[in-house]
Amino acid sequence: PVDAVPHVTKIMITALEAASPAGDYRPLLLGMTNMAALLMSKGIAYDSDIGRTTAALISALVSGAAYQASAEMAAQSGAFPAYPAQAKKYQQHIKDKMAALAGTGFPQKGITRRPLQIRTALCPDTALVDAVNQSWENACRLGKETGFRHAHLTGGAEIMPEAALVRF
Repeated sequence: PVDAVPHVTKIMITALEAASPAGDYRPLLLGMTNMAALLMSKGIAYDSDIGRTTAALISALVSGAAYQASAEMAAQSGAFPAYPAQAKKYQQHIKDKMAALAGTGFPQKGITRRPLQIRTALCPDTALVDAVNQSWENACRLGKETGFRHAHLTGGAEIMPEAALVRF
């Protein structure tokens, strides 16, 4: 279920945080596997518009939940050491990711960000769409208040063999 993804992501980020060495950026590598199997188990062809959109939204949910968990950790332990000097740039990075999810152009400096509203035309799972919206809104809001504990959190398993993988 969609509700489990943010919970599992937070557990994985917490475990990786405990095992990560200290550094200026504190990058973590969280990847995903078994996406095709998940889609097929739901009866969605993974080589279809609905399949690609659903896979993208699940990936976005994991990323948003990871950034939210990182912001929550920053509230307890502080942001990564290099964050204060780059806070404005990093916040823009989060907003740019949200703009891409919403299908809008990347916002330019000085332009107000529109609320994240992912189009549901290609994804019939409204609970997934709502969860993605909520995770990124929470990550953005909390990150603005606390900063982030980690500079980088997610990536592809093919390029990160040592990553902790969230299996679906």
